[in-house]
Amino acid sequence: MERPRVGDDTRSWGPPWLPDAEGVPSRDATYFAGANRGKQSLTLDIASPEGQAIVRELAAKSHIVLENYKVGDLKRYGLDYESLKAINPALVYCSITGYGQTGPCAHKPGYDFIFQGIGGLMSVTGERDDLPGGGPQKVGVAVVDMLTGMYSTVAVLAALRHAERTGEGQHIDMALLDAVVAVGATPIIAQRITGQAMPRYGNAHANMVPYHVFATADGYMIVAAATTPVAGVLPRHRAAGPCCRRALCHRPRTHHPPRGAGADARGPYAHPRHRALGAGARSAGHSVRADQRLRTGAGRPAGPPSRTAARPGAQGRRNLPDGQEPAAAFGNAGAV
Repeated sequence: MERPRVGDDTRSWGPPWLPDAEGVPSRDATYFAGANRGKQSLTLDIASPEGQAIVRELAAKSHIVLENYKVGDLKRYGLDYESLKAINPALVYCSITGYGQTGPCAHKPGYDFIFQGIGGLMSVTGERDDLPGGGPQKVGVAVVDMLTGMYSTVAVLAALRHAERTGEGQHIDMALLDAVVAVGATPIIAQRITGQAMPRYGNAHANMVPYHVFATADGYMIVAAATTPVAGVLPRHRAAGPCCRRALCHRPRTHHPPRGAGADARGPYAHPRHRALGAGARSAGHSVRADQRLRTGAGRPAGPPSRTAARPGAQGRRNLPDGQEPAAAFGNAGAV
């Protein structure tokens, strides 16, 4: 549902703009398309009796209602859960807000960025405080918005199964704050046990080594050795080449954990080990492609950071469209 004559706010969140059928930039932002692709849209004035009647008519024959108005707003129009439940007792009604329907902050507004901060995500995201550029950082996409949507999907599907069996719908109270706290279980539990907040590690890991981004001759490579069997950084065989083995594997022993050491023993070596590996990767002179071929060929998890998801793996899974699509392919608001 979109506002008449104005539409959803994110339609104007450009540039970039979606091209129309002639390839000319439209006034619909790619941001809007990313969030609403594949949906059917219509405009509706819920403040008018006619608009409210349309919502009730749709709710009477629908299985699910999703809404993200401020707490209490829809009740003013008789479109809250209790009102629509009287029309359709099996209705699954999901309310998405910043702080939830209850609690001292229920009335407050909020956006993804706010909840990345107050939910603790930014306290563990960003470079270490003792290094240049240190400090809290948000994730580059609206991750809390997306996580909340995913949690809502799970809850709605569970409620639908319940409604199918019993004929009884449910009201789902979903909050952005709840979602970001849920995914922060690891640092939250660690703090509860130790009494200390988990610090930021940048691209490194508190326990895993090597686990970082390393510069190569023409770009960057991510190496992630989360388990002991893959903790070796490069294959120790002829394919790696003597120069590469010397540069990346034969660093001073002070930079190496004991052979076969688990994550708890590798952790203290993280900073000097990563410094040594970074210097070795640059001195070896390998390109990103050659470096990845060496690592993945020996079963080491590795891959280059990309500016987009346009990688063979993503395209092979049909996660991406084949090319540019006109704005019409994403749907336009129809006036009601």
